[in-house]
Amino acid sequence: MEILRLRLNCWRGSMLFLTLTTLFVSVSSLEDLPNSANSVIEGKCELADKNISFTALSLPYYQGFGHIKNESVRIYISLCKPLSGLPENVSLFCDTDAYSCLTTVDKSGVESELIRNAGSVSSGMELEGSHILVKLENGTRCTGDPERNVSTRINFFCSNGMDYEDNNLRYEGLLGECEHQVFWHTSLACQSDSEQRGSSSCVIKVPGYDAIIDVGVWGNPDGFYLARSVDDAGQKELFHLNLCQSLRHSPCPKNSILCQVDDTETKMIKNILNFTDRHSLTYIEEKEIISLHYPSESRSVVINIECDRDAFKPQITLEHNDTRRSVFRFLTVSACLVPPVQCVAQDSDGNIFDLSPLKSVTWEIVIANEKQTRYQIKVCGSLPVSPDNPCQLQAGICTYRFQDNTTHMEDAQNLGIMYKRPIVNEDGDIILEYSHGSLYADKKGNSCNMSSEIILRCSDRELGPRFEEATACKHTLSWSTPGACAQKKVVSHGCTVREPLFSNLFDLSNLYNETIDYHVQGSDEEYILNVCGPLLTTCKGNQTCLRTEQSLTYEEGSLEMEYTSPTCKSDSNSTLTARIVFLCNHGIEVGYPRLVLEDGCQLELEWKTNLACPPHELVQCSVPTMEGLIDLSPLSLPHQNYKVSADETGEIFLLNLCRSLVHTNQSRCAYRAAACLISADEAIDKNIGEIHDGLKINADGLPTITYTLGSLCQDTGSSLSHMQTTINFICDPERLSSEPEFLELSNCHYIFEWRTASACPVQTSSGNCSVTSPESGFTFDLSSLNRPEGWRWNETSHHFINHLDLNICGPLESSPCGNGTGVCDNRKLNLGIANSNLTFTDGQLLLVYRGGHCPNQPELEAETRINFICPPRRMFSSGNTERDGPKTLKVSKSGEVCHMFIDFYTDLACDHQVYCDVSYGDVILPLTKLRRHDLNYKMEDKEGNDFYLNVCGPLVATDVPMSACNPQGVCGWVNGRYVGMGKVLKSPQIVSNGHIELRYEDGDVCESTGGTWTSHLYFTCNKTIDENVPFGAPRLVSVENKTCDAVFHVSSILACNDTTRDIKVVEPDSCQLYHPGKAKYINLEPLHGSQPYKVYDPSSKDKQEYYEIQPCGSLVPSCKGSVCKVTDYQNLSMGTLNDVKYYPDTDELRVRYLMGDICNSKTNRRFSSKIYYKCDPSVEGPGHPVMEKDGVLDCLIILNWRSRDICDQDEIDTYTKASQDKSVEVNISDKDDEQAAQSTEVPVSGGISWGHMILVLLLVMVILGALFTYKNPP
Repeated sequence: MEILRLRLNCWRGSMLFLTLTTLFVSVSSLEDLPNSANSVIEGKCELADKNISFTALSLPYYQGFGHIKNESVRIYISLCKPLSGLPENVSLFCDTDAYSCLTTVDKSGVESELIRNAGSVSSGMELEGSHILVKLENGTRCTGDPERNVSTRINFFCSNGMDYEDNNLRYEGLLGECEHQVFWHTSLACQSDSEQRGSSSCVIKVPGYDAIIDVGVWGNPDGFYLARSVDDAGQKELFHLNLCQSLRHSPCPKNSILCQVDDTETKMIKNILNFTDRHSLTYIEEKEIISLHYPSESRSVVINIECDRDAFKPQITLEHNDTRRSVFRFLTVSACLVPPVQCVAQDSDGNIFDLSPLKSVTWEIVIANEKQTRYQIKVCGSLPVSPDNPCQLQAGICTYRFQDNTTHMEDAQNLGIMYKRPIVNEDGDIILEYSHGSLYADKKGNSCNMSSEIILRCSDRELGPRFEEATACKHTLSWSTPGACAQKKVVSHGCTVREPLFSNLFDLSNLYNETIDYHVQGSDEEYILNVCGPLLTTCKGNQTCLRTEQSLTYEEGSLEMEYTSPTCKSDSNSTLTARIVFLCNHGIEVGYPRLVLEDGCQLELEWKTNLACPPHELVQCSVPTMEGLIDLSPLSLPHQNYKVSADETGEIFLLNLCRSLVHTNQSRCAYRAAACLISADEAIDKNIGEIHDGLKINADGLPTITYTLGSLCQDTGSSLSHMQTTINFICDPERLSSEPEFLELSNCHYIFEWRTASACPVQTSSGNCSVTSPESGFTFDLSSLNRPEGWRWNETSHHFINHLDLNICGPLESSPCGNGTGVCDNRKLNLGIANSNLTFTDGQLLLVYRGGHCPNQPELEAETRINFICPPRRMFSSGNTERDGPKTLKVSKSGEVCHMFIDFYTDLACDHQVYCDVSYGDVILPLTKLRRHDLNYKMEDKEGNDFYLNVCGPLVATDVPMSACNPQGVCGWVNGRYVGMGKVLKSPQIVSNGHIELRYEDGDVCESTGGTWTSHLYFTCNKTIDENVPFGAPRLVSVENKTCDAVFHVSSILACNDTTRDIKVVEPDSCQLYHPGKAKYINLEPLHGSQPYKVYDPSSKDKQEYYEIQPCGSLVPSCKGSVCKVTDYQNLSMGTLNDVKYYPDTDELRVRYLMGDICNSKTNRRFSSKIYYKCDPSVEGPGHPVMEKDGVLDCLIILNWRSRDICDQDEIDTYTKASQDKSVEVNISDKDDEQAAQSTEVPVSGGISWGHMILVLLLVMVILGALFTYKNPP
């Protein structure tokens, strides 16, 4: 039986240099290969002044998918030359000179002509802002505008580091009447203006070709290559050189990599360069050259490796030579690369099969009866060119043998590479064709290029590739995999459906509203529906009724229902179809349908409701402590789960806090599980703990929660009968948005740590008129409301005016109520002394002024409580700041204190923030770091109009041009006024075309459509670091006034899925560590001490036991490790330097030290350590490692190390400037009160005049009588 294994770890072995026959490619087959030397292609697909080349994208055609109205559309594009090689049926629908054409596919899968020519002339590449743009123009005449021709507009986006397929095309629809929009994701678009792809090793990834090449395998196994040169005098010179390895079997020294020899090649004339690890490897895209550079103080050497299809033996010549530099040209067929194909297939019914999950790894199989024969396989791409690939050149399938029970590989044959996309045959099997392999020739003179095919068949389980048969020219393999299956569906014709995995019955009957139908507003019309029952109303005017309910389906974890209407107003010949997706949300009882897509006669609605959730549990998520209440409820997510990756094993966990996991289509976890381990090979994921108890404080004083009664424990050495999970929380005020981290598995007990600000005792007040919400981390700053002349509240009754003057976070200026007064009424009565102690309790912003006098009983103390309230959404027509201010006043009495309650409406009290991190495959993209709390992102269009934007939250209210921009997330100058262009209402999402999109909705009214403004922010990966904006800044892409829609784009290292991955330390003795957040190496050498650092466990009373630490460089002598545990009886190594990982949310670099001494003899688990390094300019010198509280576990210790010595200079300068800034606080002293009292005293002179007294009493009686009569008429 065949053996299948994933190649997750490289295996090493000696290798046999590939014979010339495996390198030969027949002349006839070369005609089909992309020719990057073609001048026409180079002209169309290069941007020479920017060192950008897309010649790798010169395949005969690429295919994209999308929709126009209710029709499924396919677009065929050739970027660098006219379309060719199209499927026979498609070629009938496209002109021969077209670069682009479109077809439609009906519901039965029949493809028809749509636009024969959507562009026959390429404008070439150009830069539009930060994106590369290609326009294909001069297509057929446009039916919507006969004076114009159809064209195709292609915007390229960086796909480097993303999980979706390289060269993924998405047809986005029409821009206007005649221009078709395509978004093309490719790794070639990830390069900045002058960047070249480089590597400090001999391994390089070539963008656009899906090729990873170890240039060392192209070195000559016989010891050297012969290079020739002719100097100016016509004298020939001979050289011995090699690639990434020293010379052997040469008269030159053993450590030499380049030397000059005589004509006999037996004597050395001079040694030019010795082999050194100081070298660099660069890929120059516009010339398609791999350049190997050896720097040296005396002379540097450059070897430029280029493609030459005739150079079956490498041809090396010296092109330039002087006293400082030698440049060689290395021509070889091995450097002729083939780009990958799109890894999707489509059958005649229109079903699309995405095979990209199969291409993420290298597969290897063994033939059952021939254990020494092996196959290495890469789907839709090429095997890495490395010592592990015996074919030693770009190949999709390579077969070889192990020689006589050894690891020596021989008889390597290249069985080809994929030039065509996968094909679905009539039987439903998917065929992968590999061609242009090694040249085979028999003794009779017959020859062929070897090829292979893989037949993919639908299976519930992943069985991997299997050998079927082989001839001299073709090998056949089969593969049973879920990737070749259509999705499973469970269909019900009522409002209940039972899912097949856990037999849970989903019942949506309670969504039926017996009082009123559900109304959903579209762009031009209103849609009316009511699920699980008849409509209650009749549609009129611009209303459309969705009456016909099709069925409720459960498909791969998703609940869906479809409705139809017999008429579609945008196309009278079509039927309107509405698809409703029901999403589980623990916090929404019934919910409401929300329109997410309106495309002609196709609608897509999203309905979040608790009725789409299976049974689940919820427990208390707060716990009191001596320092205050710890409330972790903001971390408990009712709509999604946390995805956590284990550093060492790569295992994926799903977790939630204080509640069961939220049911999604991303997992198959038991419904009551709160923690789950994803098991790719199992039908049900592993339950590692369920909710039973709430949050508690452990023996170390830390908040903790434990999930128990998971799956059965299989560890015989464990005292547990079921798996369980514990999450320990650590207070970290800087971590406003974070996630749990897996620490260790000990005897069926999974342990996680979660460092978060939410684990700190709640601090709800601040003395500078600002306060931070413990729920979202948003800082409310009301200091701009400080108005010394006061805000006035008025009330009028029969022209009798009562009013209050008040100031926010400061006293009224020149108040008749005395110095320090915060609230003063028209009777000059002080209602409270001002302060700036803003509080945030139970979601309410509050300012309390005490020490005043009660209006009707001055002998009682008065207290004024000012509640700050976010006002209803503002329209652009509502004006500017006149809406800010006090609106209502209420008075009550409690004991000896009377209370005044003032509601103060202000946009500064609005907090529309959302969870900003995105789960992308097996990693979390920490986009929260892009959210700003001090200054908004500001940009301009071509006309100089301003636009303001914030990420995942509202604009910073103190940095907007007009208060009309609040509480929007985007605001801009449009048509002569500032317009709110949308609020953030939901987290960033990965949309169907692979984008990460953040939508801003419910903006100000759109004058042209009557709807509201909407904006879109797209995130793409970019590892280029700008010191001014290290995580990137949004850029304006377009603003469409007619549809009131704006598009923004941000390129950021935070959107790269390897930014937070583990990075192996290649040289453990080095202090140079790569920092993914800065995209450069940082030096820990200043932290290396002359003596090891000594650290004690704060929870241990044994002071004879401690840890010695040396962060890098030399090892600690006491145990020969980087971290040592020193005790009375033995010293233990806690690991040596192994890898690093970057945490953007706290800007920390986690360094792991692994492979310490044995910790558990039964499991052979070893000790390890983690140190979190963080730049802290306030620390003098290198700082000192500190043991984290509860940082000593069974086999792991955790330390923190803050230091100024690992900061960049700009970080130090920023800190220095900030520390010099001064803040202004409101202070009201007792001395001021005394002076105010003294200033109001009047000197006494003379006695009382009784005549005057009588006159005054009479006058008062007259006035009171008049007032009584006026206010109480007969």
